[in-house]
Amino acid sequence: MDFLSEVQSRVLPADGAPGPLLRARGFAHGGSVEELCASQPDAVRQVHADFIGAGSRLIRTNSFAGNAVQLAEHACAHRVGELNWLASQLAVSAAKGTGVHVAACLGPLGGGPTDAAARRALFEEQLGALLDGGARLVLLEGFSDLDELVTAIEAKHTLHHCPVIATVVCDAAGEMPDGTAVATAFARLRAAEADVVGVSCERPVTATLFNYDVDVPLAVFHGSSSSPEEFSEACRALTAAGAALVGGGRGVTPEHLAAFAEALTLPPK
Repeated sequence: MDFLSEVQSRVLPADGAPGPLLRARGFAHGGSVEELCASQPDAVRQVHADFIGAGSRLIRTNSFAGNAVQLAEHACAHRVGELNWLASQLAVSAAKGTGVHVAACLGPLGGGPTDAAARRALFEEQLGALLDGGARLVLLEGFSDLDELVTAIEAKHTLHHCPVIATVVCDAAGEMPDGTAVATAFARLRAAEADVVGVSCERPVTATLFNYDVDVPLAVFHGSSSSPEEFSEACRALTAAGAALVGGGRGVTPEHLAAFAEALTLPPK
């Protein structure tokens, strides 16, 4: 079943953030997590395999900060194509034969140009390599600048017709860092033709944030410092409120995901 058909028919558990988990397992040591796709491919593949084994129906490529701006901080700006292609290949190979969806993951640029055309070129560079590597779904994750996120969506539309998930950062009150209400952000993302909209947060958000009349599936990715059982309970509350795609961020392990997937057992919505 293709991603949009599945997420429109039932709740899907997604993985936790691969980068923080790789660091927690002792890799990178302050360097680029994305570079591990080249230097430690088995470790990256194992993270994907562990989340799949825990019950994830969607995994993210290890490429959140894989744009030229952020890779330049590690003297890797010239390796955007290589590292993102490898990130996609590793996730696709881990998911082969499982039916798990692989999302090409891109985060904010983290600086660099403010001109929309220049930003778009940077997103196209990264995303082109991820798509070449085999991903056929895009996750634009954790944006605090709505203009930048819309530019990234436009870059995706330029390169491929595949589905795109777009999430913004918000606080417990449902506001982005600049005060934009999540409902306003969702409306703009839908106008930009995002297929799934949602939020990415350091901590679980309250279910009331998802009481919106949105005509597409809602997603939430949240970090956790709690036990797997507490994480599962928070996820279940979000699904009861209407979230269709629920996954983790920093601090979420395969054990957290397994608790949620077991409680969920993928019932029809």
